[in-house]
Formats: sequence, C-alpha cells, structure tokens
Amino acid sequence: MEPKKGKKSWLGPGAITTDLTIKEIRKRVEAAIKDVPHAVGMNHHMGSKATEDERVMKMF
Repeated sequence: MEPKKGKKSWLGPGAITTDLTIKEIRKRVEAAIKDVPHAVGMNHHMGSKATEDERVMKMF
C-alpha cells in the first residue's frame, strides 16, 4: 500500500496505490488472497496514504 512519504517505486508488484481504480484495487487484493489462501488478515506496512483514502478503504 502506498505510503505518505517515500516513492511508489519502493512498492512491490501488486501494490495498492491511491491512483488505481476500485476495479484494479479489487483485482490486486483478490490476487493477493489467492497467492496466500491461508491468510487471515493483511498488513498495510507503509500504506498510510492508502489507508487514509476513504475511497480506497471502502473497497475493503
């Protein structure tokens, strides 16, 4: 998830950024869940910008 400070280039593949459409965010989240099917949660790590964006978080 996109941080407030730092570069988008620091993020790995499938990162959630505030410039993505809701459709693309959903696609990336679903792909991540498929990659780790036993996961019970998620960690936003550096994602303060994304987690503060109501539009992005409503998707969850």
